[in-house]
Amino acid sequence: MKHWKEAATVILAASIRQNGRVKMPIAATSKIQPNQESPNVAPFDYKVLMLQRTHRSSFFAGAQVFPGGGIDEADFSPKWMELFAEAGIKTLADFGPMVNISQNSRPPMIAVHRDSPIPSDIAFRICAIRETFEESGVLLVKPFSHLTTTKAPSAVQFGQHKLLGTSEAANLKVSKEWRQRVHKNASAFLDLCREYKSLPDVWSLAEWSNWLTPSDLPKKRYDTMFYLCCMETLPAANMDNKEIIQSQWLTPSQSLTQFVEEEYFLPPPQVYELQRLCRFQTLSELFSFSQQRALLGCLQYLPVRMNCNDGVISLLPGDSMYPKKPVFENIQGENIPVLDESIQDNTDQNSSQLNRQTFALGTRSVSTCRSVCSITHPNGHCSPLPLDECIDSIKSKL
Repeated sequence: MKHWKEAATVILAASIRQNGRVKMPIAATSKIQPNQESPNVAPFDYKVLMLQRTHRSSFFAGAQVFPGGGIDEADFSPKWMELFAEAGIKTLADFGPMVNISQNSRPPMIAVHRDSPIPSDIAFRICAIRETFEESGVLLVKPFSHLTTTKAPSAVQFGQHKLLGTSEAANLKVSKEWRQRVHKNASAFLDLCREYKSLPDVWSLAEWSNWLTPSDLPKKRYDTMFYLCCMETLPAANMDNKEIIQSQWLTPSQSLTQFVEEEYFLPPPQVYELQRLCRFQTLSELFSFSQQRALLGCLQYLPVRMNCNDGVISLLPGDSMYPKKPVFENIQGENIPVLDESIQDNTDQNSSQLNRQTFALGTRSVSTCRSVCSITHPNGHCSPLPLDECIDSIKSKL
């Protein structure tokens, strides 16, 4: 029996360089607009797209999230393979290495056999691209003319995604009505791609991580694939005013600073991943790392939460306290394990093997969420940078 819904999301990172120079955004505060600039800022040369959910949302209402959403049966439609074939992508080998990662390194949602000719690796990328278009208007597609049909495998390896800026792509002016049609019916996304002779640019999405909603949150749980997409130019993003009420391009430090200042709420996976991104100050570094690491697969992260006398510890795989057999089924709050000591005491006692998030009590939100890690990650992944180091470079300028 499944206890979660499957979903996919994109960490969309775009360059803010202009004419070889970096346009640096000023630190984000409640009194400063995110597009203002200052020379005294953290040295990121890219921003990440953050979308604010409506306060009526049934999951993380009002939170700032990466674009994405639930999988639809249309994302597994055999008609996608027909469309890929029209562009010369006729066999699984033509997709390149993304469909050849060792199954031993795959999360269950990707490794499981499905009754569909389209691989899960491709379907979840289509889902992420479709949802990104629905929520932000950013359309990650590759025109047929950009693919070399005679040498499809070598032409469509992982490569940095470029915003539609060529002469062929310039004619791809998708109307607002298409977003509405796709929002109402996921299968309309295939119709859009067919009409504009384009493919979802699944090659621009590098596998990044996989997060499962904790078992003690039984109302709505998701098993979500996180992908990373690096873009050479920063595209316009517009909220749909349905599921999304605000869109912002922010550096990882900016987003975390807004969170610490309690201007916006970030779900725990976003906090962890943004702290990871803070290890990469340039888009080229992030891109190179993500492309090489993606071919090593990723593990499923099921947070296991434990109550302390001053807050909550959320354990992640690799932590010395992480259970050997975590409970995947829904559990009631009263069944959450209770630790006698404080968060700090439990952290100090296990400092050599930490992979967790901590939530201290005493605030109006979970803005005290911190990702703490001292392990070497499997699958070639990096650890989150300590939160104080992520935001000090900005807060010291305020």
